Amino acid sequence: MDFRVKCAESDIPWFTKGNIYKVENGELYDNGAKRYSGNQFSNVGDINKYIESWGLSTKFELVKDNMKKEDLKVGYVVETRSEEFRMIIETGEGIVLAANGSCINIDKYTNGLANSAFSKHDVVRVYGLTNWPTQALRLSACGRPLLWERKPEFTEVTLEEIANWKGVPVENVRVKE
Repeated sequence: MDFRVKCAESDIPWFTKGNIYKVENGELYDNGAKRYSGNQFSNVGDINKYIESWGLSTKFELVKDNMKKEDLKVGYVVETRSEEFRMIIETGEGIVLAANGSCINIDKYTNGLANSAFSKHDVVRVYGLTNWPTQALRLSACGRPLLWERKPEFTEVTLEEIANWKGVPVENVRVKE
């Protein structure tokens, strides 16, 4: 079973409080992409019991599939449609997505992380906090767990719509592969 969990409490360096981790085929991946299989985890309760059996107090919560504005935390790095990395920071003006001297206020984004003015600024990936101080201020995914990725969006069109768009008869439209 595949799902995602958020670290709610951590007393070990492999899991950072606030970060989201993936569970694939029953295996939990930590900050360094190391797998913990335990008993083949099928839910968040299995993970918490396994960690508790080691005498640790690290706790996880189940994560819903969609990332929302309120899920973004200061220090996270996001990647936009234009392949630009931006860091979530807090300023006197509120929360912004900052990169190389420019910033976009979080208010310019929908709850689904789409930019209301320019689609090139839509968030397509969110990366969590790093445990490495040397990576904490870098506009990079290096050393950061991938928390969320936007699913590909497809547009369906008919041959007639393509013909109208191109201004040609539908019998003159041919689709290449």
